[in-house]
Amino acid sequence: MSAKADIPEGAVAYREYKVTFGGESGSITITLGQPDADTMPGRFARHMRAHAYGVISIVGLDAAPRFPIVWIMVDTKVALTMMGEGAELSGDLKRFVARYIGRFFADIEPEVTALRRKLTGGPESLH
Repeated sequence: MSAKADIPEGAVAYREYKVTFGGESGSITITLGQPDADTMPGRFARHMRAHAYGVISIVGLDAAPRFPIVWIMVDTKVALTMMGEGAELSGDLKRFVARYIGRFFADIEPEVTALRRKLTGGPESLH
């Protein structure tokens, strides 16, 4: 796992994981999007009234989709939306991605806590 200092535009947190799937090696990157980002994933998340959202990219695996995946959290459920016509994830790849989303949520807990404090004016606020 790596946490880059260069967080992609429109993201609050970012992680990249080296992965193996189906005997192939690749990587999966996951972002947590900024709530007010004027991006396609941000607009989609607001339209869906999501509590959180981000983008997932998988590189180096034949089973990976060609385009990024948008994830959204509505209530306590995470939904994946494929970009591109007719794109679908296999059941195995969905389970694989779900495992890394769970790991991502655990890994970004410090950033989420700091963001929550900033937004509520807590001790780590930048105000």
